[in-house]
Amino acid sequence: MQMLGFISFSPTYRAMQNKETKNKRDKLDKFRKERFDVVISSAQSALKATFLVNGGGAIALLSFFGSKLQSGNSNPVAPYLAAALLILVIGTALAGLATGLSFLAQYGYFTQERRSRLAKMAPKLTRINILLVFLSYVCFIAAGFVAYRGFL
Repeated sequence: MQMLGFISFSPTYRAMQNKETKNKRDKLDKFRKERFDVVISSAQSALKATFLVNGGGAIALLSFFGSKLQSGNSNPVAPYLAAALLILVIGTALAGLATGLSFLAQYGYFTQERRSRLAKMAPKLTRINILLVFLSYVCFIAAGFVAYRGFL
């Protein structure tokens, strides 16, 4: 038995403290994992939304563009619609790139070797991923503005 001042720490007491510490660590690890799962789910939803927004916009614009070009006349709106379509395609490509980087970042976070290059780059990849998703939404807004300008 070890004496510290007037308090003695028996082996039973130390074992009980170690068990409590382990339980607290386990609860904290479980909480972190659940929180990380929520973050991953939110990221997946954001990536799906960027594909849906830009891809849906491109399809709608293509169908509208096709009906305008079938009239056979030289339409002054056509260059604006073509530019808006290109911007939507760029936005969709940015969403695809963000999806790939998201996979690499998640793999970097879960790799067992903390000193690996990918594990060190994971936070940077996440920031780049967020920027790409933001730029994808900017492309959608810009395409809408360009298409709107064509009708003025």
